[in-house]
Amino acid sequence: MTERLFWSSTVRPILGAFGKLERIENRVGDSTPDVCYCLKRQPDWNAVSGWIELKHGAQWPVRPATKFKFSYFTLGQMLWLEEWHNAGGRCCMLAQIERDYMLVPPWRLRAIFDGVTKSDFMALSEVNAHNVFPTSEVVRWLTR
Repeated sequence: MTERLFWSSTVRPILGAFGKLERIENRVGDSTPDVCYCLKRQPDWNAVSGWIELKHGAQWPVRPATKFKFSYFTLGQMLWLEEWHNAGGRCCMLAQIERDYMLVPPWRLRAIFDGVTKSDFMALSEVNAHNVFPTSEVVRWLTR
């Protein structure tokens, strides 16, 4: 599976049911996150908007102590998310590695950028799940 397939088979159909998602293909600002969202928050049904940086990894390292690092998570992407968050905006990284799903807040992305073990990646995630996309937890986090 690739990041594009993660978007088309999981993120768009599942999260799209809660509002509007727009995949951004921006050649001018190559650090702009992949997805802009506007989702309805329950129980008041007010809309909440923000940005999601999608990442996909084919597999975890075999050894538990070996650090995982996305080869295509750039310094510019990390800084964009940090700056957006520091300005008061909503954003996160939503990642899939093998059958694990993780949502990482922007204030924990520097560690991910530098590379972490699988157990540390899970600990840095606000939401994580194995085998099944954690829809309600992701929506709750994105609209909090």
